[in-house]
Parts: sequence; C-alpha cells; structure tokens
Amino acid sequence: MTQEQLEGLFFLDAFIESSENQLARIRGLQQLCLSIGQKPPVGLQRLDDEMQKDIERYTKSKETMLNCIALIANEKERHVFEKRYAEHKTWEEIASEMFYTLRYCYIIHRTALSKINLVQISAQG
Repeated sequence: MTQEQLEGLFFLDAFIESSENQLARIRGLQQLCLSIGQKPPVGLQRLDDEMQKDIERYTKSKETMLNCIALIANEKERHVFEKRYAEHKTWEEIASEMFYTLRYCYIIHRTALSKINLVQISAQG
C-alpha cells in the first residue's frame, strides 16, 4: 500500500459521508412522494441503488486499508499510522499526543511505510 493510497482514507471518509447525505435526501424525496400518494419516479430508486453500491464500495475500500494498518506489528508504527490516516491528525497533533518530536514521528512513519512496501513487493513477486 502506498502513502497516496493511505492518504485516500481522508477522501473515502468524505465520500462516504457525502454519499450517505445524498442517499438520505433521495430517500426523503421517495418518502415525500409516497406521503402525497404518488409513486416515486423510477430514476430515484435507480439513484438510491447506485448510491448504496457506492457507499458499500467506499466502505469496503476503507475497511481494507484500516485492516492493513491493523496488521502493522510495531505498536509505535501502527499508532502513528492510525492517528495519521484513520483519525486524520496532523503531524503536530500526533507528535504532541505521543510525546515524540515531529522528526521522530516522520522517522517512525517512513520506517513503517518502507516495511509495508517491502511486504507488498514480496507478495507480488
């Protein structure tokens, strides 16, 4: 897993939240149609289905990435990754919470990232 993929966790969270909000609005429109005795347009149901599939796909991608982070054996490295990618904290927040220097957080991160890349390369080969 690359650093860019890990950074994508932030965007996945945003996509999931946005999709859930859109789905709630779609379902509200469907409910409104039913409440006034009208059948909801077919397009709304199709849109509902597509949004639900998107949410499931985004959620599955997020879970896969979080599972990869959970597999990091070194506790310090795992905590830095969890704080950075799952909790979306800044490097300064991570350093402060873990009582490390900013530089040490970067070193821990770089070490863990190189291990993940080595595991990924060996799995492909």
